[in-house]
Amino acid sequence: MLFSRAWSLSATTQPARAEMVVTEGDGSGGGERRGGGGERGVRRGSGGGLNCWRTRSGSMQCLAALVGGFVLGLTLALLHSAAFYLPSATHHQEQRDVMGVSWENSVQEPSPQELNVAKNPAEFRPPPARSLPPRHRDTCYGTVAQRLFEKVRILCLVVTYPAHHASHAVHIYRTWGRRCTKILFVTNPDSEEKGEEKQQEEEGEEREEDESVLDLPLLTVPHAMGDRSGLWNKTRDAFRHAYLHYYNDYDWFVKADDDTYFIMENLRYWLHDKDPEVPYYYGCHFDVIVPQGYMSGGAGYILSRGALQAFVDAGQDNQTLAYSQGAEDVQMGYFMEAAGVRPGDSRDEKGRPRFFPFIPSDVVVPKMKNLDYWYWENLAHDHEQGLGCCSDTTISFHYVKEGLLYTLEFLIYHFKAYGLGVPARDC
Repeated sequence: MLFSRAWSLSATTQPARAEMVVTEGDGSGGGERRGGGGERGVRRGSGGGLNCWRTRSGSMQCLAALVGGFVLGLTLALLHSAAFYLPSATHHQEQRDVMGVSWENSVQEPSPQELNVAKNPAEFRPPPARSLPPRHRDTCYGTVAQRLFEKVRILCLVVTYPAHHASHAVHIYRTWGRRCTKILFVTNPDSEEKGEEKQQEEEGEEREEDESVLDLPLLTVPHAMGDRSGLWNKTRDAFRHAYLHYYNDYDWFVKADDDTYFIMENLRYWLHDKDPEVPYYYGCHFDVIVPQGYMSGGAGYILSRGALQAFVDAGQDNQTLAYSQGAEDVQMGYFMEAAGVRPGDSRDEKGRPRFFPFIPSDVVVPKMKNLDYWYWENLAHDHEQGLGCCSDTTISFHYVKEGLLYTLEFLIYHFKAYGLGVPARDC
C-alpha cells in the first residue's frame, strides 16, 4: 500500500518538476512560455528551437529532473503514509498489551477521578454516572492499569452504618475506593444509631467527626438495622438499586464490607477478558449450607451484569426468597442458586485463591493448618498455608481496620524494592 501510494504521488509530481526545469532559459535570450501543445512545446531561449531531449546536455537535464521528481514524490508519499499508519499501529499495540498483560510493572494507581454521586443521604436515587472519556485512536496510555481502568467498569457497593462512617468508610473512600469506577456506601438512617452514639459519648470514645464524612456518597436503605442482622437487607436493596439505576452504566458489581480491602487492579485483570453479559459470580467459595455453596461476604464478591439480571429475576419469580432473612452471604448464595448462577472458580493457574475472608497474616505465616477452624472446614478448594498460599494477583482481604488498611495501601502502591526487575547494564 505504501509503495502504490508513493508510486501514484511521484508519477504526478515528476512531469511538473520536469516542466519547471526545462522551461527555464539558458540566460542568453530569455525563455519562451510553453504553447498549447504539440510541436510548440518547450523551447530553449536562444537556440534553434530544439527540444531538451534532442541534445546530449538537454537529455541529461531531463533525466535529472525525472529522477529528482521521483525521489521527491516517493519521500512525500512515505511521510504522508506514516502520518496515518503510526497512530493506528500504536493503538493496536495497546490493545494487544491489555490482552497479553504482564503485571510485574503495571500495578500502579490510575489518575484520581471525580465521582459524580448523590451526597445527601435522603437522595435515594443518585444522578447518572459521569460518562467515561472518549477513546481516541492516538491516545497514549501510561500503564496497562490505566487502560483497564477504562475498559472494566465497576460499581462498588460497600455496606456500612452511620457509626462506622468516620472510623471505617471514610478510610476506604480515601484508599482503594478511589479506584472503583463508582462507589456507594450502603448505610441505614442515622436515627437508628442514636443509642450507640450516645453510649460512645458517655464512655468518652466518641470520635470527632471528620469533615470528609460529609463527602461520602451514601445510599440509605430504610428499615435496615445497623448490626449484622441488617446486612442482608442493605445488600439486597443495594443490588436492586444498582439494577434500576446503573445496569447499563457498569459491567461488574462488587459487594464489600467496610473492613474489606480490594486490590482493584488485580480485580480488573481477572475480569478484563470475561463477558459481563454472562452470569458470573466470584469470591471466596464456601461449600456448605447452600447445595452449590456460596461466596464469603467478608471477602467480598462480584456479580456480572448478567448475574445482576438473574438476581432480580429470581426475586421476582420467588417472593418468599425475595423477602427472606438470614446471613447476608448465605442468602445471596440461595439467590444465585435459584437464578441458575453457579459459583465461579477465581483461583489462579497454580490453584491459589484470590479472595480471603481475613487479614493476610492468617494465611501467609507458615504454620500447621487447624482443620477444625471454620475457614479450612468450609472452604470449597483447599490451598497451602504460608508464602505459597495466595495468588500473585490476590484481590481481597477482610477484617482490615484503619492501621492495616493504610499499611496495605503503602506497601502495594508506594513501596519499592530497589533494583528488582531492572537489568544491570554492566552484565
